[in-house]
Amino acid sequence: EALHKALKSVIKASLYLQESHKGVCLAVSPEKVSLPSRSAEEPATSLVRLRARLLPERRYAEPCSAAGVADFAAGTTAASSDAPAMSSERLLVGGETNPGVVATEIAGRLKQFGSVSVGSMGPNATSKAVKALMIARVYLSETLGSNKELLAIPQVEAFQFQDEERWRMVLDCVIWDENLTIL
Repeated sequence: EALHKALKSVIKASLYLQESHKGVCLAVSPEKVSLPSRSAEEPATSLVRLRARLLPERRYAEPCSAAGVADFAAGTTAASSDAPAMSSERLLVGGETNPGVVATEIAGRLKQFGSVSVGSMGPNATSKAVKALMIARVYLSETLGSNKELLAIPQVEAFQFQDEERWRMVLDCVIWDENLTIL
């Protein structure tokens, strides 16, 4: 739940920045940090650190259409089989989703399209989405090298479901190079 709240705070901070810094947004790079045990009775643990970056504002992943959603939460893909693969196909992550499967898809789409959009609803699903990003970074280690990083621009998106407005977290993911350019 803390990770979900942290990403919501990044979204609010990005909106706040718009008042004084037009044309910028915040992106995050999640990384796992191992912590030693505090005592012999407690096991070692880890935390997720979100490193923030200031980026020029723009929509990094195209809005997805209803026909372009890969729903890992339900284990289905709503895109028609004859439709070409597009970067606008949003990956939807649920609380029971395997982050490794999503990470493979994220890495593949980043290599192919340069961006991917990942949606989630609720703290558990958001945690799985962020874990998938951290795993995808491992899968992309050769592509990223030492001067590039995988960044996610968190946003909140409203959508209609059964005549009811719902909200989901969306992470627009890009590979960012050291020279501050989108690849």
